[in-house]
Amino acid sequence: MAAMLIPMVSAAQTDTTLIVNNKKIVINDSLGQTRISIYGTDGQGMTKLKEISYINGQEIEQVYVSSPFFPQRNKYRRHNYRNHIPSFYMGMSMMSGGFMHFNGATGLHVKESKSYEWGLSALNFAFPLNRQRTIGLSVSMQAGFTHHSFESGYALFNNDGQISVDPVEVEGMKKSYISYQYCRLPVIMEWQNKIGGNTAYIGAGLSFEIRGNERSRYKYGKEVVTPTHDINLHTTGINLEILGGYAGIVFYLRSSLTPLLKTGFAPTCHTTSIGWGVVF
Repeated sequence: MAAMLIPMVSAAQTDTTLIVNNKKIVINDSLGQTRISIYGTDGQGMTKLKEISYINGQEIEQVYVSSPFFPQRNKYRRHNYRNHIPSFYMGMSMMSGGFMHFNGATGLHVKESKSYEWGLSALNFAFPLNRQRTIGLSVSMQAGFTHHSFESGYALFNNDGQISVDPVEVEGMKKSYISYQYCRLPVIMEWQNKIGGNTAYIGAGLSFEIRGNERSRYKYGKEVVTPTHDINLHTTGINLEILGGYAGIVFYLRSSLTPLLKTGFAPTCHTTSIGWGVVF
């Protein structure tokens, strides 16, 4: 076929292109050299398969098995970046002595084993930041409930604006706690990639929190007592967020950068939470 085509283009100075059986044949005749290039398709682009040159009656053939002419479709592997902030989560939430502390705050008689939080996420957004879609930002809106328990025989009081945890002289106290509700906006920088058929991921960032509907309560017998609805709670806060997981299971660590209660009117304390969640 090449021998038949050479006379047809011997006088031409530009490329001639033919399509035969889904293969592209490009013929170039210039300065006494005739070059025939054959391209095939791999589904996304044309790949050079063979090149034949005729110079002064000599035939030179090159077959391309692996060369820079092959398309680089795997150079930037496409990954479906998605948000892994948990849709539902729950865990232990303690009133800690400081940022990233795991011990109870001094003077608060905290009972960590009975302190918890839970929440839901909605309006989830994901923004990939690289071509591979393995690094990006995840943003969500959360709403939830936090419950901090105190040791038996103690309750939180507001004494003329000053918050303290004091002994309670009652018999049969069942539990004592403070609680509040919150709305939270986490913004997480996340790395994720396919491993073993599912996605593994890890991320860190900040969350901005608005708190409200707080109260202090204790129960004994059939009685429920509310010492105060004003616990000098900071209505806003900023947290460090760390998460990681595989497939739909997420584990998280959160610690507040700002105090939970108003400094000067209450003992200094932050919140530290450890838990797990699921991504729907």
